[in-house]
Amino acid sequence: MENLSKKIGNARGVLTQVMKYYGVKQIPIKKLLKNIICNQKKVYSRK
Repeated sequence: MENLSKKIGNARGVLTQVMKYYGVKQIPIKKLLKNIICNQKKVYSRK
């Protein structure tokens, strides 16, 4: 479990770096994650 949380932390850090780089800090991350999760659910429900 510790490893997973580390990976999530890293991903979050990378995401913030990318967002800083592109200057899109105003995008809410929760909304972004929700969109990603919804997209994945759609993909899985197609199978």
